[in-house]
Amino acid sequence: MERLIRHVSTLTDGDLARTSLEDIALCAAWFDSFDEQDPERMVNGDMRKQFDRWVKCVDPAEQDTEGYRQQPILRYLISCAVKSSLDGLSRDELDVLYFAYALALRSEQKEHFARPLQCIQPYLHQIRDLREVRRADPGLPSLSKRYRCYTSEALQELEARDMGSFAGLEMVHRGPTAYFNGSIKILGDVPDGVAVIAEGGSLFVNGSVYGKVAGNEHCEVWGNIA
Repeated sequence: MERLIRHVSTLTDGDLARTSLEDIALCAAWFDSFDEQDPERMVNGDMRKQFDRWVKCVDPAEQDTEGYRQQPILRYLISCAVKSSLDGLSRDELDVLYFAYALALRSEQKEHFARPLQCIQPYLHQIRDLREVRRADPGLPSLSKRYRCYTSEALQELEARDMGSFAGLEMVHRGPTAYFNGSIKILGDVPDGVAVIAEGGSLFVNGSVYGKVAGNEHCEVWGNIA
């Protein structure tokens, strides 16, 4: 999750406006999980300024296609609330729901977040009560076990691997490879020559795919697939 925090901490208004409710809620939950004076909180600057900027500049119109609306973590957590499964969620998962609601409510375009607000609001008191009795472990540990984030730059810096087949196909690959036993979110494009494999999970690309990608469950891509 630290890659997501570093990514969002450097965004200017144009790119911050396209940041999803899920991503900004994950950042807020991560930031809140550390004590006020914890060095981890300080290393990426004052994220609270980014949260304040997001509620003013977010442009949900940029997310008017199904691909752009992909928010798998938030979608899963809301489904848990609707199915009366909040008791089974960890503190960091409850925090994401809590901050998604709070940030959407603060947004100057909150009418565009009517659906998540409507879905979370009936369970808000229960979410608050559960947060009070569950310890906040720093860094979103439960979510980090199931999800991994990469930027385009981080993908290119990964160790190169040699593979004679890819996703069961006879397809040679040699180059940087991201492999994770869970779901993967790419913050940007998958560059040419890079392979991304979500073993036992799904793959979500907030950009286009120029390399190779595979996921056991399903793949959602914002842009084009070369």
